[in-house]
Amino acid sequence: MNDTYTLCDLNTWPRKQHYAFYKGFDQPCFNICCELDARALYQYCRDHKVSFLNAYLYLAMSVANKVENFRYRMIDNEVRIYEQTAISVTQLADDQTIRFSDIPYSPNFESYESQAAIAKQNALSNPFMSEDFAQKQAVLNTIYMSVIPWISFSSFSHATHNRSSNGIPRIVFGKMKKDDCRIPLSLDVHHALMDGLHTGRFVEEIQSRFDQPDRWL
Repeated sequence: MNDTYTLCDLNTWPRKQHYAFYKGFDQPCFNICCELDARALYQYCRDHKVSFLNAYLYLAMSVANKVENFRYRMIDNEVRIYEQTAISVTQLADDQTIRFSDIPYSPNFESYESQAAIAKQNALSNPFMSEDFAQKQAVLNTIYMSVIPWISFSSFSHATHNRSSNGIPRIVFGKMKKDDCRIPLSLDVHHALMDGLHTGRFVEEIQSRFDQPDRWL
């Protein structure tokens, strides 16, 4: 995994005051929920016999790597800007409990499909609290992604703890509606690192890729 990063110069960063203001909040994250139109993407996946799940997770990864603020992380008193970010995706095991599959950054969909298959197999072959899981908790250049295919939600909140946040975004997809192919999207991000403008850019960019799957997959 490429963990190369540069340090943000906090003295010249336009968000310097915003960063100082929000990072001390007891709950410094904000959540945005919306729906994406997945008609073109879903039809493309059916026509080309590719996984719809893999397609939209890959597109989310690609957009997160494009919108720079989604690659910002906080540790101690510094803000890192990672060159790339991977994703950590929930998987449902046979015992009906979840595992986390860690998928490295993939420059194209073919690479993503291969990496995702390996990561899923590794995750499901180990217990939840494995040694590998413990080691991955220190990885900052990742994004936590979950899929809840049973519910088409309109709001979402995450389990949290009192330890200081490192700014890793959390992205959740819900159940696609069959009548209009709209799929819920939840973005949970740290307000010290980004505002609604940046989540808006993420939503606009991922919708654009949903609309043009032949260009991005």
